[in-house]
Amino acid sequence: MTFRSFLAAPLLFAALALSLLASPVLAQARPIEVRVVIVTTWEAEKGGQDLMGELHAWRTLWPLKTQLPFPMGVRPLFYDPRRRTLAILTGMATARATASIVALGTDPRFDLTHAYWIVAGTAGVDPKVASAGSAAWARWVIDGDLKQELDPRDMPADWPIGITPYDRVTPYE
Repeated sequence: MTFRSFLAAPLLFAALALSLLASPVLAQARPIEVRVVIVTTWEAEKGGQDLMGELHAWRTLWPLKTQLPFPMGVRPLFYDPRRRTLAILTGMATARATASIVALGTDPRFDLTHAYWIVAGTAGVDPKVASAGSAAWARWVIDGDLKQELDPRDMPADWPIGITPYDRVTPYE
């Protein structure tokens, strides 16, 4: 046994011991199991205070108090560890919603394999059919993208429909 190998053995042993001690720290944490994902698209804030929007009631009444950073999203995520409920604000329009949901789905912090998804959308309702506070459960969500719809009585007579794409002035533009 040479002097060099005599010194290498304790160093090798020390490196092995340190790697065994450090392995629990380096081991990847288990992902957070999420049972329910609440998807919202808009929120109104003024001076840093949450005033209203699709996320407002979930944050205040549910409550979703734990804020988690979400650098790839529009806003931080909100989580209730007791109910294992996660809320995401995607932003309005297809591109923002798509990017936000893909970012959430690929985030290694979360296990979404058994989660139910609730899309909290705001829409108008005929007051003769339902009240303003009514809830409607839909089997499918259809993307109409952003558009403006004019009352047929107010649209120009030569228009075939009263629907115009967002930020446009005539139908089918």
